[in-house]
Amino acid sequence: MPDLPDHQLALSRASGGKAESPDKSRKSSSTTSPHLSQELHDLIIGYLFDDDTALQACALVSKAFSVSSQKHIFRMVTLRPLEVSSVNADASRMNPCQLFHRLLEGSPHLGAYVQDLTLEEGQDDPSSVSNIPDDMMPFMGIKELAWVAKEKTLPLVLGALKNLKTLSFGRFIDWHILSVSLRRALLTAAPSLEHLELRKVRNWDLRLMAAFTALKTWKLWYTSFGSMDDGAEGEHDEHMAPHPNDPPEPHVADTSTGGPIADGVTPGPRLQTLHFYLEPEEVTKLTDYLMDFNCPMKLTRLRELLANSSNELDEFQAAQLLQLCPDTLERFNMTPPWISRHDGSYPIDLSRLRRLRSLTLDLSINRTHTARNHDPFDQLQGLLQPLQASETLVEVVLQTHTAVRDFSDLDGFRKVDAMLSHVQSLRNVRLAFRVMVSPFNLDAFKEAVLERMPSLRDRGILDIDAEADR
Repeated sequence: MPDLPDHQLALSRASGGKAESPDKSRKSSSTTSPHLSQELHDLIIGYLFDDDTALQACALVSKAFSVSSQKHIFRMVTLRPLEVSSVNADASRMNPCQLFHRLLEGSPHLGAYVQDLTLEEGQDDPSSVSNIPDDMMPFMGIKELAWVAKEKTLPLVLGALKNLKTLSFGRFIDWHILSVSLRRALLTAAPSLEHLELRKVRNWDLRLMAAFTALKTWKLWYTSFGSMDDGAEGEHDEHMAPHPNDPPEPHVADTSTGGPIADGVTPGPRLQTLHFYLEPEEVTKLTDYLMDFNCPMKLTRLRELLANSSNELDEFQAAQLLQLCPDTLERFNMTPPWISRHDGSYPIDLSRLRRLRSLTLDLSINRTHTARNHDPFDQLQGLLQPLQASETLVEVVLQTHTAVRDFSDLDGFRKVDAMLSHVQSLRNVRLAFRVMVSPFNLDAFKEAVLERMPSLRDRGILDIDAEADR
């Protein structure tokens, strides 16, 4: 549910009337209408789960249809800021969070239907509007900034969502400036959350992760981690100070190892999926946190790892993470460096991943002149060679951005074909290119690749997807 317009406030009224009892129905009519259980109504309405218009119409049909429809309508909620023009035009106009809070006050049962909540800030980067005059913002579609930190109803909304499983927030939300009441609401919701996504979040405190005891999926996109020095926690703006009547915040342990963050909370999450795309220094912080012996977050059940960096991912850090999940990891996606820094044996040994089924290598990050004239698969031998004895690997995806001066630049594919041809369990090898070909001819490029990979081609498991980079 992307927004909360006024028509959705009317949906809750559909549940306000009382359903007619079977006895009353029999007295009023000689012909009895068949009575379906709520479970059957749920199954019928479930076929419309992705059709908001149909669900909104069904919600007004009857009480039984209303309950089933509202479960889907309010399963996913996104709260966004108002445009500055709307705020300036009518100071009393409520933003989506305030509207949703009013809706929950009138229909509190709706809170139990929300399983997925997304909070979005205004601009992608507040600094992008720092030089724009205030009187010009209404004409540029600028969104209200820092509403998450200022909105007083947001902690109340979070407290009403008793079955929340997924939380996603970002766009330069800064943990350091969030109010005490909002922090407390997040920590209260944390134990029941199974999926957490942080997008462009600043100063996230890794010690918080100990509170997410049921977490299965954690995704981090361009997020930064703050200092774990408790002294930094007191640096709030004056308007963020706690109210005198607020109860004390949950105790945060004075440790950088990820010890218990809330009183009485000792077990940490056991992740099944970890995705991150971070700056190199943030990858280091995350790796150090996860590798610490006392870290409450464990990767012993991890099944999927996406480890990428805005620059080249350090192979040794990736190898450290893989050491934590050798018996469970099934899907691995990483950005290997163009020039390996290892001396002698390759630091990553994929043959130790006993259940690895899918491998994706993203080689399309380096745009330097040297990289454009470099065989993108020349550095893959250390990664692919140990996989020749694999009995579980069924899929390999290689993604790359490359320039081709002539087709002799593609001879490195012969090595890839020779190595992967020994993996008898393979069912699909997909090559995804963004390619600069001179002269421009994508069909000829694909044929040249196929010619250099005869073993995989003849097995019928090779798929080439090429997109021109003009």
